Amino acid sequence: MIFEYVCYLSVIVFAISGALAAAKSRLDWVGATSLALATALSGGTFRDLILGRKVFWVEDPIHIWLSVAGACATIIFLKFFKPPNKLLLLCDAIGLAFFTILGAKITSANCDSIAVIILLALFTGVLGGIVRDIFSNEIPYIFRASEPLYSVSALAGVLVYIALSHCALNSDITSLLSIVTIILIRLSSIYFNITLPSLKIKDH
Repeated sequence: MIFEYVCYLSVIVFAISGALAAAKSRLDWVGATSLALATALSGGTFRDLILGRKVFWVEDPIHIWLSVAGACATIIFLKFFKPPNKLLLLCDAIGLAFFTILGAKITSANCDSIAVIILLALFTGVLGGIVRDIFSNEIPYIFRASEPLYSVSALAGVLVYIALSHCALNSDITSLLSIVTIILIRLSSIYFNITLPSLKIKDH
């Protein structure tokens, strides 16, 4: 049951981040809803197609309605209030954490390869944000040299999840600790502006 709630919350949070990005790009309501849907559903869709599973929002269409609800709630909120400056980053960090660990949990139930679990967990977590940023005509967070630790925080969470999964811990506790790991690393890197070095070609 908790697993289902995590899935639902992941969809809502990423849908909100998509709608906020649409507002930042001054899209209309249709654009905001479309971007919310794309952000919330892309990562899990890719994972399920690779694993040969029935796509999660086809199996349970409530994910579509939750995405639309998240978009509508954001549209209504923005009509009356100005969101905090860091709200998009916060929603993205939470969505990244939930979706990444959700991807790890689903993949590990269908595959024993640690490499595959890591890769599909990361794809589940970051692909929605990549689609959102590309549709918003922005360089995705994951590719920005100036962006604090993004994929690194997701990777750390997946590694924590894999390590704890081999311990005698409750599955829900394992997922929760892994999610918290991603959120803490991501938000701490934003606060302290911790980034990876950018790749440069030296001039001769």
